[in-house]
Amino acid sequence: MRSPLYLSKDKFASGCGWPSFDDEIADAVDRIPDKDGERVEILCKRCGGHLGHVFVGERLTSNNVRHCVNSLSLRFVPAFTPEGYERAIVAGGCFWGVEHLLKMSPVLKVYPWDTLAV
Repeated sequence: MRSPLYLSKDKFASGCGWPSFDDEIADAVDRIPDKDGERVEILCKRCGGHLGHVFVGERLTSNNVRHCVNSLSLRFVPAFTPEGYERAIVAGGCFWGVEHLLKMSPVLKVYPWDTLAV
């Protein structure tokens, strides 16, 4: 399963050797106590997959949070298309109804959902 988890604007160089983010996309990541009893594990809220660990209080950024994420759990997707358009993901209760309304828009280009790299 693919789920948006982090934004590039929240990535920073922490020096730990792992991709680090100081914020996550709202409701995308769960936090649970790690089995070692010391750390906090982060999981994908959608599929429950292990992402890495989160650390608070290191003062590396103004958010004072570091998500230390396993790179294998990430797939980087450019925020803009090659044509320079910003990507948007739209969802609704009735996918076909939403798709129909979006296709009627003169300013939107609608791609089939299974071709999106999310």
